[in-house]
Amino acid sequence: MVPLAEMLKNVSLAPAFSAMRVWTRLILVVCVVLELFMLIWPQTLWSMCIDPGYIMGTSFGAIYTVFTSPFAHVSLLHFLFNMLAWVQLGNTFENSVGTARFAVLFWIALTLIGFVMIILSQVFSFS
Repeated sequence: MVPLAEMLKNVSLAPAFSAMRVWTRLILVVCVVLELFMLIWPQTLWSMCIDPGYIMGTSFGAIYTVFTSPFAHVSLLHFLFNMLAWVQLGNTFENSVGTARFAVLFWIALTLIGFVMIILSQVFSFS
């Protein structure tokens, strides 16, 4: 049986990363950076990125959480599965519609997701 370290010795992510379209690659990098910060400072980033109370509660006016909440992930497993799906689906979709159109659709979806999270958190009191 070959040890895991030996199997991973010749694995390189560079070709796969360089083959990705621009917007897909940018969002992947943003999510990886945010996830690294979430691992280091989980409570601070949870409040800043996800907590809808920052908009609806005492810190009213932190509208940026509408745009940051879809980038945050609850667990490392959640992050890994989302990034696997993102690389496959994001790259395919960006190839078919083009980078500019994909970026616009991405920001529209991101904004809708953020507002839906705020509404659901108020209805179900998640925060």
